[in-house]
Amino acid sequence: MLYIDRNNSSVLYRFLIDPGFRIWRHLILILSISIISINQAFSVFDYGIVKSRSGIFFLCIIYMISYCTVGYFNLFVLIPKYFLKKKYILFLTFMLLSMALLLLVQYSFEYLALLFLQTAPAPTSIFNPENTMLIDISSAFITITLCIAGASVSVLIKHWVIDNQRISRLEKEHIQSELEQLKDQITPDFLFKILNRTSVLVKSEPKKANEMLMKLSMILRYQLYDCGRDKVLLNSEINFIQNYLNLRHLFCDDFMFEVVIEGNVNRTFLPPLLFIPFVQNSISHISKGEGGNYLLKVRFEAISNTINFWCNSTNEVSVNSPDLLNIKRRLNLLFPDKYSLNIVNSGNESNMIKLELNLE
Repeated sequence: MLYIDRNNSSVLYRFLIDPGFRIWRHLILILSISIISINQAFSVFDYGIVKSRSGIFFLCIIYMISYCTVGYFNLFVLIPKYFLKKKYILFLTFMLLSMALLLLVQYSFEYLALLFLQTAPAPTSIFNPENTMLIDISSAFITITLCIAGASVSVLIKHWVIDNQRISRLEKEHIQSELEQLKDQITPDFLFKILNRTSVLVKSEPKKANEMLMKLSMILRYQLYDCGRDKVLLNSEINFIQNYLNLRHLFCDDFMFEVVIEGNVNRTFLPPLLFIPFVQNSISHISKGEGGNYLLKVRFEAISNTINFWCNSTNEVSVNSPDLLNIKRRLNLLFPDKYSLNIVNSGNESNMIKLELNLE
């Protein structure tokens, strides 16, 4: 299906490929053929014009029929059946044969008209003894071939535009599908641990179990509904991360976190689930019962069209983890040449991830 942007397309572009101009294109083509036919008929008789009006009219009709037949045969048969299917040799063969047949028909009727009317041929006629017939026929053959090829340009441009639009649509759909696959969700393993943990706490600490289930429901609701959109508010993304970290804290009492927010996060939109892979990676080694204190510091900064994200943790960042590789691929698709990512592993309490996004 052909899509035409009528607001941004030039008049010439729309005239060549817009279906709404189809009738006008055919009218102009037929008008051009008529003018060529009349001129060619007059060039046959020269000084015998006055007594050869019937012959001129007869030849005009023959020329118009022959040109239209070959032209539309090329447009609706040869191009779709051979050229567009990349059968170039067959296309060229049949086109040259149709050109040769066109000239044969035209010259045959010219000769019959001159013979019937007993009129001397014009100086430009190939039947004039002073002209070289081979050169005239070759010149006419090349001229007609170029005219027929030129008339086919609109058809070729239209199919080229349709193919380009189809390729662009497929590429967009492929990228969109890949982006959906690269969206990092909360790991199923962690969800399974949460459910197991709450089942244990229901009897001993029902209030804590209820709080964990509430946080879990908010996380899942965000993933199921908000993340289906192309873009979400930065504030919603931050709330999602805070709920996730609160759930982590409820799961592991030794885990502590801090979230710092700077700038206007209520008016900034961005694709969902861009930061959770970094957060999950930074605390991936934390599990209930391991012992030790864990601290995570997350900072968001929204300035104009730029978002800065920092994630500092006491755990070493797994640079080659599948989560990070996926988010890097997703960032490359969403923000080509518009983001910077730095990961530093410098020991305890100094491991840092910094992401800068340019939303322009």
